[in-house]
Amino acid sequence: MSRTALDTALPVHSVGAARPQKDSDSLDIQASRRFFTVEDAAVRLSMTPTALRARCRRHARRIGREVVACLGAGVTAYKLGASWRLRIDPP
Repeated sequence: MSRTALDTALPVHSVGAARPQKDSDSLDIQASRRFFTVEDAAVRLSMTPTALRARCRRHARRIGREVVACLGAGVTAYKLGASWRLRIDPP
């Protein structure tokens, strides 16, 4: 069976071949997340969401048009509307 020019120009995964799954796919998704909700970040930081929101309010500073709270240890919170989103930088 011969392959046409179109078959050889397309990547293998685009012609219907299944992409092999890695065992750590779920960990890669977690590690690649940029921003976390208060609830998700609270779990990762071993604190309650209420305490984390209070800490964000206490450390909040206006920078230009943004409200940012630098919480230390690579944790930065950004106010988006009425809610906070947190970025946790790896150690």
